[in-house]
Amino acid sequence: MEAYLFTFMRYLIIFCTAFLFISCNNKLHEDYLTEAVQTILVDLDKAGDLHMSDFFSAINYYPLITPEGKKMGRITKTMILDEYIGFYDDARKSVWVFTRDYDYVNEVRIPIGRGPGEVIHMTDAILTNDGLIHALGAYNVVIYNLEGEFMDEFLVDFFITKFTYNQETQEYIGYASNNLNRELNEGHAGHNLIFFDKTGTVTGSKLPIENGREYIAQYIPNRFAAYNDNELISPALIDTVYSIHNGSIEPRYYLDFGDASIPENVFTLRRNHGSNEYDWANFFSMEIDDKNYIGFLSMFNETDSFIHFRFGTRQQNYNAIYNKETEEIKIGSGRMVNDIDYGFVHFNYQSFDNTLFTLVEPIDLLHHLDNLHENEPEKLQSSKMKILTELSDTITADGNPILKIAAFKTVGH
Repeated sequence: MEAYLFTFMRYLIIFCTAFLFISCNNKLHEDYLTEAVQTILVDLDKAGDLHMSDFFSAINYYPLITPEGKKMGRITKTMILDEYIGFYDDARKSVWVFTRDYDYVNEVRIPIGRGPGEVIHMTDAILTNDGLIHALGAYNVVIYNLEGEFMDEFLVDFFITKFTYNQETQEYIGYASNNLNRELNEGHAGHNLIFFDKTGTVTGSKLPIENGREYIAQYIPNRFAAYNDNELISPALIDTVYSIHNGSIEPRYYLDFGDASIPENVFTLRRNHGSNEYDWANFFSMEIDDKNYIGFLSMFNETDSFIHFRFGTRQQNYNAIYNKETEEIKIGSGRMVNDIDYGFVHFNYQSFDNTLFTLVEPIDLLHHLDNLHENEPEKLQSSKMKILTELSDTITADGNPILKIAAFKTVGH
C-alpha cells in the first residue's frame, strides 16, 4: 500500500544514541487536548465494495501540459491554493506550478548539495499563494520564487520529515515522524510537532510521542491536509486525527476500528524487540502486522459534507467515506469501484472544497482500457466512457500524469 514504512538508517550517524523510553509524565492528553472528540466507528465486518456513484456526482480530467522536453516525474504531493496548484516531484526534486485553470507556469527545481540554496535528503515542499516555494532538506529550509530564483535559506537543528507554513504568522510546523529530537531543550524534545520561525528557532512543540512509538515512522501522502482554515494531522499509530488552527491543536476525530484497533498494551512490548532506534521494524512486524491490527492511516480528507480516509494492515487495504450529516459510513476493501465512468481508480487523493484530486499516470489509464477491451468490452462501448476513450486518443503511455477531480454529491441527494 502507499503508506510505506521507512527506516532512518541514513540518519544514524546523527541519531545513533541509546534507546530510551519517554518519561511517564510525557502524556498525550495535555491541557490543549481537552475538547470532546467525535468518534467514527469503523466496522470492518461491513466492508464490501465502495461504489463511487453513491458519493460522487461527476469526474473530470485535465491533462497536465508542460513545455516540450520537460516531463513530470514521480508526484507525491498535490498543493491546491487559491491561485495555483503545485505538484511536488520527488524524482526530480522540484515543484511543478500550474494556474487554477491548469495552465503551466513553471517547474522550480531545488538543487541538491551542501552549498547556498541547496538541500540534501529533500523530503517535502510547500507552495504558498505569495508565489514562494519552501523546500525541506535534512536540517535546512530553502526558499525560491516561481521564476526559480533563490530567495532565502536557514538551518534547523532538529529532524522533521514533513512541514507546513502559516503565511500570516510566517511560522512553520514540522512533523517529527516519532523522532525524539533529544538535542532540543526547553521541553521541546519528544514531541511530534515542532513549531519554528524563519530563523530556524523553535517557538513551540506539541503532541508528545507516546511510549513505544519512538522512531516508528509512516509515509502519509497528505500529511497536513487542509480543511477550511484548519490543517489535519494524524501521528503514526495514533487513532486520533488532530486539527491545527492558528497554532492551537485539538483532537477532532477518533477512529474506532473495534477489535482491529491496536491495544495500548501492545506498545509495552516494544522493549522486547531490541534497544536500538531502528529495531522498531521487528516490533511492528511481530506485534502489529502479524496480529492484523490496523497499523496504517494513509490518507485523511475532509470536506464540508464528507470525510474520505484510507487505512489498513499489511494484508488488506480499505477505503471509507463518512457522511458528516447522517453520520453514516461505508467501507470498501481495496480500491473504490468507479461505476461513474469505469475509469482507472487511484489510491492517493487530496481534498479541496467539495472535491477529491488525484493524478493518474497515462500508462495506468491505457492499461486499464486495454483490460476492459479484453474482459468487459461492453463497458468500453458505454456512453459513460466517451470522455475517457476520447482522452486516450490524445495521450501516450510515457506522457505526463492526468489530473482527475471527483466532485462529491450534495448531502441529501
